[in-house]
Amino acid sequence: MYMVLNDMGLQIGLGFYVAFKSGNNLFYYLIPIIPFLFAARLKTFAEIVLYEELSNVKLLSKKIKEINDIGEGYKKSISAKANVLGKYGDYYNFFSSFLDARARSVDLICLVILVEMFTNISITWIIFILFLIKAFIIFLGGFYITIKKDWVERSLDATINNIFNSQKGKK
Repeated sequence: MYMVLNDMGLQIGLGFYVAFKSGNNLFYYLIPIIPFLFAARLKTFAEIVLYEELSNVKLLSKKIKEINDIGEGYKKSISAKANVLGKYGDYYNFFSSFLDARARSVDLICLVILVEMFTNISITWIIFILFLIKAFIIFLGGFYITIKKDWVERSLDATINNIFNSQKGKK
């Protein structure tokens, strides 16, 4: 959760810097789009709902009983949670890690701001626009992945299978 707040704070702060530095009021209107796109990420919401489902002991017990009843074939048919997104997982991970709130991105942005302070170069507005494009693509991608057939069910089954296998290994 803190990474989301860091990421959103960085992007909003950069938006205010760009709006002030450029004197263009358009950027002030673009800044509210960032928290909206963060709040409207359907995939994140679905993951929270999945966590709540996994916290339900009755559901977890029922699913594990189903796994035991069906047998070994069921366990092999469920992929690991990382593979539930399929071929879209790589794209989602790329856009999620591109210009994120980790040190490499923050340091790059600070360096660009520092260069802008001592030269006439103005490229932070491009980085801010890239942040907006990234947020929009992640929003659309998360929406598509979530409404894709059986994504939620496959994620739930894969997670329960991982829990079952980890408990089986302890015995």
